[in-house]
Amino acid sequence: MYKHVVSSATGSFTARALVGTRSIMLAWDHTGPASERDDLLGFAVHRFDLTADKDTWLQGQTRFAGQENLGPNLTSDIAPFQRFRWGDYGAYPGHRYRYEIHPVRGTAANPTLQTPIKLSLEAAKPLSDGLGVYSNRGVSASLAYRVRFKDPPQDLPEPKRTEAYDWLTRDIKPALLAFIGAAVAGDELRVCIYEFEDDEIRQALLDALGRQVRLRLIYHARAGDAQAVENAANVVPLGAAGAELIPRTNVEKISHNKFIVHLVGGVGAAGAAPIPARVWSGSTNFTRSGLYLQTNLGLVFESPDVASGFARFWEVLAADPAKALAKGQDLALVTSVRTSLPNGPTVYFSPVAGQELLDTAIDLVSNANELVLISSPFGLDVQIRNAINANNPNVIEYGLVNITQKVMVQQLPHAQNKFSWFTTPAWMAEFDGRPWDAKPLGQHKIHTKSIVADPFGQSPRMLVGSANFSDESVNKNDENAFLIEGNQRASAIVATEFLRMFDHYKTRTFIASLQQSPDDQYLAEDGSWSTPYYQSYRLKYRERRVFGGN
Repeated sequence: MYKHVVSSATGSFTARALVGTRSIMLAWDHTGPASERDDLLGFAVHRFDLTADKDTWLQGQTRFAGQENLGPNLTSDIAPFQRFRWGDYGAYPGHRYRYEIHPVRGTAANPTLQTPIKLSLEAAKPLSDGLGVYSNRGVSASLAYRVRFKDPPQDLPEPKRTEAYDWLTRDIKPALLAFIGAAVAGDELRVCIYEFEDDEIRQALLDALGRQVRLRLIYHARAGDAQAVENAANVVPLGAAGAELIPRTNVEKISHNKFIVHLVGGVGAAGAAPIPARVWSGSTNFTRSGLYLQTNLGLVFESPDVASGFARFWEVLAADPAKALAKGQDLALVTSVRTSLPNGPTVYFSPVAGQELLDTAIDLVSNANELVLISSPFGLDVQIRNAINANNPNVIEYGLVNITQKVMVQQLPHAQNKFSWFTTPAWMAEFDGRPWDAKPLGQHKIHTKSIVADPFGQSPRMLVGSANFSDESVNKNDENAFLIEGNQRASAIVATEFLRMFDHYKTRTFIASLQQSPDDQYLAEDGSWSTPYYQSYRLKYRERRVFGGN
């Protein structure tokens, strides 16, 4: 049975896991006397996939001096993890796992595994209780991609090109195609999209038209916008096949939505209106970048009430209202939709007057108990940054922003709040004389827009959608977003995927620092590595306490 957090203890060692679909965040702690860590070389993690009847030792790249020639990755039983958390990013949805986390003592030449702490868990399924959460890998510039494919996907011959794209999109594109493919004769699909360039998505919509599904599509078309020109060309085949095409021209900035409403064929008399049944939403544009190269989320709400709200939002946009009119209509719609969802997500539509979405983001930051995870590709509104500055100093705030936001990162409170850390995507051509990351494709590697507060807790809170955390998203763009409270599974999925990417890029920052301190690249041969984790003024200390549950 799925649980978003599992925990266990053996002697003076404890462990727990935050459980996503593809990513499992493991953490452990030692609560005994400091002297018990004097010869602690780290931890080795043995993973048993009980569903597939396979086992493996989790691997890393940091090693003891003298292990340089043992290959690029070393299993943790011979090169233990000298830290108090580690992500397993090779899980499969719905699989049952047992993790055995061994304290390691002895010497670098002869590491000795101690009695393990055992964690038994079941990875989350993407869709459960009417809410689906889907993610892609978002790491085209990575060692993992280079090892598998070497060249950018567009430069590969078939079938390797398809394999590369499938690896990169992971769950998002199959889920989106399945959502479109579920519509049958008599149904209706209402699409609202900012960037529409993908041939396979277009073909899926053409196939739906061929099944006698009504297709009505709103696309960003503000005059003078290069994306509007591209969209207009890409929707032509759909119009020729019978789709109703509606350019959104009056938007003040951009029509930034990426949603599809599925309405099922009406019941009863012929010609009965189709009924809203479910919604696809999230941050994913229908483009090569959105589906493959950036971090993104897809959300499915199998809720007639949510679908009805989005169907009505679509109708507002279809009239192509000017800014002032759209704000009033959206505000009235938000109020109406929330009335119909007393126990569901809080829905936000933009543009509106005021800044309720930003206020919600500030509230998540300011009222977190221990941990806030922020994926904000294009920066944070100054009010959110101020909330971070003023936050409880014991709360960890981790953030991911694009490299174009380096100046903003420098303005965040690394000094004032010692438990805040934001990182940007870094690319490494090589490390230790070995080719490392694949070719970077574009600056905007981060595209998920999410804030997760207290994912380990019993009542996590999450803000997620198409909207960036900026005043433009609230006041000038067409947007949608959701505040999801108390959904442990959904919050754990988004949190573990965030941590996968955060660790990916934070590690590159560490590797870059090794150019100045090359001795730090080796594992310590005694327990001295653990000392910073027990010094209360350090981030490592607070992370050990928060992730380990102590």
